[in-house]
Amino acid sequence: MHSLSDSRIGFIGLGNMGKPMARHLRATGARITLFNRSKQVLEELAGEGAVVASNPREVAERVGDGLVFLSLPNAGSVAEVVEGEDGLFSALAPGSKVIDMGSTAVEPTRAWHERALGMDSDWIDAPVSGGQKGAREANLTIMAGG
Repeated sequence: MHSLSDSRIGFIGLGNMGKPMARHLRATGARITLFNRSKQVLEELAGEGAVVASNPREVAERVGDGLVFLSLPNAGSVAEVVEGEDGLFSALAPGSKVIDMGSTAVEPTRAWHERALGMDSDWIDAPVSGGQKGAREANLTIMAGG
């Protein structure tokens, strides 16, 4: 049986939704690497024993062909973490899967999906429903496509 403790997971975006989701994943024993643009939350989670990355590129390098979750508010925020020299795409490994759990616009989502496919990776659009309470209680509904 496959368990999350065998998985390499990255989590980018540790706000009101992402932070509790990342904490729940850590509680399963998954090997998880975290990144957030605001360093305060990274320091908090590092104090709890979490592995933190200095940029999205480092998340991709640590995860290899594993999973990278994004919990970001909009396409502009996603672009900030996936594009550029230190962005996720700069080190995305073949076989990896990026799972965008935000409500990202359709056109950029399609473009990032195509870019990931060109790197032999996957981009999964997976917005969540249930709000902050659902994130805290590990009771979110995920609508996946891609």
